[in-house]
Amino acid sequence: MKRIALIVVLLMPILAYGQVDSTYIGFYDKDLGIKGFVAKDFVNMAQEIKGQDDKVFLPNNPVSVGAGLLIYNSVINFGYGYGFDFMRDKKKGKTKSFDFQYHYYGRKFVFDIALQRYKGFYLDNNDSDKITIHPDMSIRMYGVHGLYVLNNKKFSYRATFSQSERQLKSAGSFVVGGGIYNTKIASDTSFVYDRKNVLRNFQFGVSGGYAYNWVLGRYWFISGST
Repeated sequence: MKRIALIVVLLMPILAYGQVDSTYIGFYDKDLGIKGFVAKDFVNMAQEIKGQDDKVFLPNNPVSVGAGLLIYNSVINFGYGYGFDFMRDKKKGKTKSFDFQYHYYGRKFVFDIALQRYKGFYLDNNDSDKITIHPDMSIRMYGVHGLYVLNNKKFSYRATFSQSERQLKSAGSFVVGGGIYNTKIASDTSFVYDRKNVLRNFQFGVSGGYAYNWVLGRYWFISGST
């Protein structure tokens, strides 16, 4: 019984590391980490009206400062925007927002979960003297998007976003996947669609692209995807 347990313990690291090309991907001896960040997350909406210029509704939320928790192959971010409230343009009203995002970076699969709620928008008229405020307008969006990484033995999303691995040599991968989104737009008077002030929309679709990690040295690399 002790021999079997010993064999299992010894094989577990071999199986885990055997899933990747060790000349391209390295590992850290840690499962937890923290990071700081400065970001600007937002939701906007463009409304097309026949015979008129498009209306673009934007939130007036400042840049947020926050912290992220890295748990092996997951990233949870929490941001706080009031620290940069001086960057908010008072003429564009005030936006109340809740923006939560969870990101999972597996070996072959990655996915994102987004919960976004924004209330308080202004209409971008391309003229700073003609800003229209819509404090009653709100947008709520829930969504899930996932991707499959084809070259998962040499390319690592974890090296970029969760920092639980290292990209040792430059590599890229094609990715394919899809997403599901549920959106609700509501307003007392600012927004009208089909003679209603509420629009509910459900969408799903497929997606694809390419991602690449370009290694510049022992401690630096650039990552991009489209």
